[in-house]
Amino acid sequence: MGTKRITVALLALLLVAGQARAGGEARQRWDLMNQIRQEKFDLVLPEVMHENGVDMWITVNREGYDDPLTEDFGKGYVLSYGYYIFTDRGGDRIERAALGIGTYLLEQNGAYDIVTQDFDLREFVNARNPQVIALNFSENIGAADGLSYTSYRKLAEVLGEEY
Repeated sequence: MGTKRITVALLALLLVAGQARAGGEARQRWDLMNQIRQEKFDLVLPEVMHENGVDMWITVNREGYDDPLTEDFGKGYVLSYGYYIFTDRGGDRIERAALGIGTYLLEQNGAYDIVTQDFDLREFVNARNPQVIALNFSENIGAADGLSYTSYRKLAEVLGEEY
């Protein structure tokens, strides 16, 4: 009888230890992905935007239709339309915003300055007054072809003639 209790206790201990190790590995992957994302945003994004004369880069997500780069940005839930917006406001750091894209994990990944469900896209863009806005569409590069025609029309309607 005592041997069975010891065996059951040992199995329970091994199970708990295995779960803790698995949780630790998941946390390590999470931390690594966030570090990679932040380094891309800190090092690569400013250089590319400066080289191409881009003041603002907008990617559009719709419920059920994510931009091909969404996984790189940090996936979140979109109710209708959501936007990842990167703005060059001067200096070496690009402002990062996730508007209408929500999740605790997105808020906690440390890569974004602004994460909100409460926003007015036109007001947000007007406050930054970009001269050149980049959008995600391409005839030749699939990962750069995330903007559907419907999303483009919606964006053009919201931002108006000025942009």
